[in-house]
Amino acid sequence: MYPGSKFDEAALRLARDHLSSQGDTDIFPKPFEIDAIISEWDTIEAELLKRPIGSYKWVGGRRLIIPKGKYSFRVATQLDPIDSLILTAIIVQYGDEIEQIRINKDKEIAYSYRFSPSKDGGLYDVSADRYKLFWAKSIERAEDCKFVAITDVTDYYNQVYHHTIENQLKKTKLPNDVIESIKRLLNNLTQTSSRGIPIGPHSIHLLAELAFDPIDRSIRLQGYNHCRFVDDIHVFCRSKNEAELALFDLANILDKQQRLVLQRFKTKIIPSEEFIMMAQKALNDLPINDEEKTILEIINAHSQSGPYGAISIKDLSGDELKVLDEYNYESLFESYLSYDDPNYPRIRWLYRRLAQIGIPHAVSFSINNLERIVPAIGDAAKYLVSAENNFDGKWDDIGENLIKSLENIQIIKHSEYLQMILVNLFSNISDLDHVEVLLKNYNNTSSDIVKRKIVKAATTSGADFWLRERKEDITSVDPWLKRSLMLGASTFQDDERRFWLKNFKSSDNLLEKVLANWLIDGGSINHEILTP
Repeated sequence: MYPGSKFDEAALRLARDHLSSQGDTDIFPKPFEIDAIISEWDTIEAELLKRPIGSYKWVGGRRLIIPKGKYSFRVATQLDPIDSLILTAIIVQYGDEIEQIRINKDKEIAYSYRFSPSKDGGLYDVSADRYKLFWAKSIERAEDCKFVAITDVTDYYNQVYHHTIENQLKKTKLPNDVIESIKRLLNNLTQTSSRGIPIGPHSIHLLAELAFDPIDRSIRLQGYNHCRFVDDIHVFCRSKNEAELALFDLANILDKQQRLVLQRFKTKIIPSEEFIMMAQKALNDLPINDEEKTILEIINAHSQSGPYGAISIKDLSGDELKVLDEYNYESLFESYLSYDDPNYPRIRWLYRRLAQIGIPHAVSFSINNLERIVPAIGDAAKYLVSAENNFDGKWDDIGENLIKSLENIQIIKHSEYLQMILVNLFSNISDLDHVEVLLKNYNNTSSDIVKRKIVKAATTSGADFWLRERKEDITSVDPWLKRSLMLGASTFQDDERRFWLKNFKSSDNLLEKVLANWLIDGGSINHEILTP
């Protein structure tokens, strides 16, 4: 029985814990507002528990173009922090009902994002690496067939029909006001277009899976043996002719159901033996050479808290440190960058693995090759933060090179996202210095997104004199920059900080109100980094 259209206390708290432990996305830096939400939780919880879910007015999100490959991009969205909390709480509260109408995971068809909340704030099943399970099952099924049709759906998240999600939600018998609230959010984010769901928020994945479920069922009804991870589909066939028909039928299903199309360049039919070799490589994270294999063996041996959990260098043996110290990391990255179409997925993966330990030996290479690693800059930035305490070079030289990159590399100057990621480093690694150069350039940028990060850097460096001069800006900027300017007040003396922030304590905006309370009580900035 549904608890009605009011929030359940447990759902709100798990949503809070999710944002605390995993952030709101794995694309954008975790916003400092989440710290304020957690610190001022009693106020947030009391306010949301008394409101009907359907009465909440979504604020919306900010969208940015993110480099994905050499010549490919994606549009990613970061929700307003309270929106992110609300959507996550809705998914937590009704996730079991949504999961129940999907093809049962025991059928071994849909492997991605199976809803299974955990006490530490996780939303999805992590009892096993489901991506690897997907490839392992694909190998098993390929061994009993002759050909495999592999494909994925073009730009799936941006093409999902809102009506499909609505119809699927109605099958779960969710309260109508909750369904209407989700529809309003999606329409808000797509500017009333009836297609597209945001790429970025962790909680949105379950809605994407819900929309794909009818497609899975139609493929199965046609008699095909398939499995899927997000929009990657493998169909296992007895002959090449059957594989060709499978692709035709799949294209027909996608078109009739949601006017979706197959990705031309990723659609192919290959013999099962060739597929198995490819799948084993994906399954086993095959290293490019013996040296990389040794590095990964050391990291894996110490990965007790998950595949990307942090590892202290102090926990490594002398022999292990010697191996890590002697390896040529520049050569390793060059091996992935040397192709006409560099292997950016592997480069991003490698940065995430190196970030586990904070091995400092790729710091200089990363800074000197920013233009070449643009599609991996988000993961490279997280790696740089992880190496802060282990790098024995001069961080101020690194800071100088970052400033030059911001000023001279055209693709970085052209991208709000890339500027945001790099400027954010100056508030995460204090020894980068050169914050005064950022402050001088504040009025030369038209991007409030980048200005927010400059304000953050000024806050962490204690530039209260400069922040004090920005007080008058607060009435004419976007909400994200406004909250960053509020954060700057944490550098003021107590009386000045309290006097200036007290006006926000009575704000109609819940987030501004709790942020003001948090800052008056002594709240201060923590690192904003990309979550693993």
